[in-house]
Amino acid sequence: MTEKLFVYGTLMDSDIQKDVFGREISGVSDSLYGYRLGTVTFGNETFPAVRKISDSLSGDKNGRNSSGPLDGLNSEGSPADEMADNEVKGIVLTLSGEDFMNADIYEGEYYSRREVTLKSGTVAYLYEIEDVDYV
Repeated sequence: MTEKLFVYGTLMDSDIQKDVFGREISGVSDSLYGYRLGTVTFGNETFPAVRKISDSLSGDKNGRNSSGPLDGLNSEGSPADEMADNEVKGIVLTLSGEDFMNADIYEGEYYSRREVTLKSGTVAYLYEIEDVDYV
């Protein structure tokens, strides 16, 4: 059985796919509306992260959310900039159950998998950053 995964960051990279899945997986371009792409930092490393617009707008004027270090999710700018930021572009991968187990391990404890509907109407999973405090 296979299911869809919408990826928007490191899992779009063929070398990382080879490390995680043991092979390169071609995907289909798609978009996710109502979300904003930003970054989250763990230690010395920065990773892509997405948040629902309503969640990211609850942060301060610099996009820092009180529940964690979500940088770039709410940039200052005009209302037109805000509207342009409500779409995350990525690709849809078709994965097996074993692939999802490997992706869960790769994404780690700070990301959770949830189902979303993409611009195309495709229902896919998405790894979204958890609401926890980080040190």
